[in-house]
Amino acid sequence: MAKDVNWADKVATRLHEEMPWMGRAKEYVWNALRRSAQRSEAVTLRPVILNGPPGIGKSVWARTLTAKLALPYADVDASKMMALKWYWLVPSEAETTL
Repeated sequence: MAKDVNWADKVATRLHEEMPWMGRAKEYVWNALRRSAQRSEAVTLRPVILNGPPGIGKSVWARTLTAKLALPYADVDASKMMALKWYWLVPSEAETTL
């Protein structure tokens, strides 16, 4: 649960100080933390896709965030998923008609 609005502000400030180039992601997290604190609810973050070139700190930012929130970290590398064969997909009716 988010402790209070000041806690949410401190977490967002620390994230911004460590990685200012991740401003949009920090903004999303900051708003979610503040909303949770204001409503006295558990922190809930929808899954976020961090898009950008390799090496800018997307994974480091996500690990830092989960460490600050004491949450588990899960890393999904979508580039490896593209190599999967989608053999289990069944053609739609429109595709079979063509």
